[in-house]
Amino acid sequence: MESLRRTSSQEEVTLDYLVEVPDDATSLLLYLKNAQNVHGNGTIARLYLNGKLVRAYDFGAIANPEWKPGTDGVPSNLWPERRVHMWRVPLGKLAGQPVLITLGTDSRKCTNADNFWWSRPILVRDEKQPEAYVVLTDEGEIAEDASRVLDAAFVLQEGTGRTPCGY
Repeated sequence: MESLRRTSSQEEVTLDYLVEVPDDATSLLLYLKNAQNVHGNGTIARLYLNGKLVRAYDFGAIANPEWKPGTDGVPSNLWPERRVHMWRVPLGKLAGQPVLITLGTDSRKCTNADNFWWSRPILVRDEKQPEAYVVLTDEGEIAEDASRVLDAAFVLQEGTGRTPCGY
């Protein structure tokens, strides 16, 4: 049984799952991981429900402030988002209805060394219906970095540190 799926392309690649929400105590559970640690610029993960963007998160590299051109042994990029993330989205308000779950992986216009993983969507029973976007650590769950959450209007631009291939 396949539980994780790797995707990569020059544009956003999507995987669709059509499910019926069984009852008002149902939540969607997803696990995500960026395994990229060298080269390139990372990926953006997007979750859509019935075609509407629910969450977009930047798993890309950040510039290493210690790197200077010609510096040997110092990486130009750092990869702070290599831990497993968990997204829990309440679906109770859609009980009894079909829901299209779309997982989107955006290569940020460069697939160089991309290595991003999604779990299959898991429907879980959750009476409280909390929404959560967390990072799993040895110490427990911590909130995702809010500065890496992207809105629907985000567009890659040159000179922003979020450029194709990280060059």
